[in-house]
Amino acid sequence: MFVNLQPVYGKNYRSGQIYLTYDIGNAISIGISWFEYKSGGTPDIEKVSHCGVVISERFGVSAQPHGVDLENLIDIFNDPHRRVVFIEPTLLDTLGALALTQGMYSRIGTKYDWRLIAGFGIVNSWLGRKLPERVQKEILRWFDCKGRVVCSEVICQELYKGGYCTDSNTRKTPEEMATCKCIKKWKRD
Repeated sequence: MFVNLQPVYGKNYRSGQIYLTYDIGNAISIGISWFEYKSGGTPDIEKVSHCGVVISERFGVSAQPHGVDLENLIDIFNDPHRRVVFIEPTLLDTLGALALTQGMYSRIGTKYDWRLIAGFGIVNSWLGRKLPERVQKEILRWFDCKGRVVCSEVICQELYKGGYCTDSNTRKTPEEMATCKCIKKWKRD
């Protein structure tokens, strides 16, 4: 459940945490979350369709349709149609948060992977869910453009690089990324 509060830096969120959002009424957001939840979403998670990493009180870094870029968190907080929740890697400390935020910041300018989005659409479709897991993974591998990323993928890459996650599979949806073993339970304060 999303809490309708204005987040306070240092209390509800901080650098290095991951923010998950959902745009109520946005066609892309609805489509992404529909595919995720049709594929057996986790019952304790509200809809999510986008994610990024907090790098400061005001900004996050995320992969957006035009590529990896800064995202104004205050705009997200002030948008009545957007829901946001914060999670963090299990062992996140000050140095780890700094490394994660620097890693994300260094990715600014990376192009968006529209082909991988199409691959997610295929494997999470009615027919795609009936395929063996190894075939689904092969489809995602084929659709994945090297050097391009989607929002959850760039975060998974940085978590893996920082040693927070031992799973080298970075082709995850925002929901799958949020439920990785390396992520703490939902922060609801």
